[in-house]
Amino acid sequence: MEQLLSEYLPIVIFLGLSAVISIALLIVPFVIA
Repeated sequence: MEQLLSEYLPIVIFLGLSAVISIALLIVPFVIA
């Protein structure tokens, strides 16, 4: 289980960051406008 986590953690972090960034890019224009 530990090895599985250490293998997938970077991928999960990358996917999470890109999801947060894309959501932010979608929301920010509405907040500013």
